[in-house]
Amino acid sequence: MPDIDVKNFILNGPEILMQNLVQMSQIDKSATPLSFTKVLRTFILNTELKGEISTSGSSGNKVSGIIEWIGERKDGNKGIELFLRSRSGNKVFIFGENVQTASFNPQKLFLAIQEIPEQCPICKSAIAARDEIIQCPACGVKAHKDHFLEYIKIHGTCPKCQKRLSMKAKNA
Repeated sequence: MPDIDVKNFILNGPEILMQNLVQMSQIDKSATPLSFTKVLRTFILNTELKGEISTSGSSGNKVSGIIEWIGERKDGNKGIELFLRSRSGNKVFIFGENVQTASFNPQKLFLAIQEIPEQCPICKSAIAARDEIIQCPACGVKAHKDHFLEYIKIHGTCPKCQKRLSMKAKNA
């Protein structure tokens, strides 16, 4: 059975994605159907769903593992968050407009997502899945942590929104 394009399901949120993954997994009667437990707006997988997250481009990398849960994005934007357990470490991935391709193989219970890499606004190179990043608290732009902190030291502002930022810790 060929892989099925699921990019639009990801963009429409976890509910739509899970409905369709379950339906597709039931097409082949000999395959194990996908099952889950829903807790609020998060789908905890009861069936092992393999996943591979890759980044396109010259600095592309791949992370493979088992998808433990798929949920709603915390930032309120369209898309999903998913938790991938892998040998290289466990990580939550956030997907939305950054998805280039996404496919599901119902026989293998395998979800592959290729994302468009975000670019560091300071060094202009791609931000890889394993890079240590930091976000501007005002506009949410992501950058390599070392680059962002150095930029704030020099300029005192966000490289994108120009909001004044301080590196002083706030006391509670």
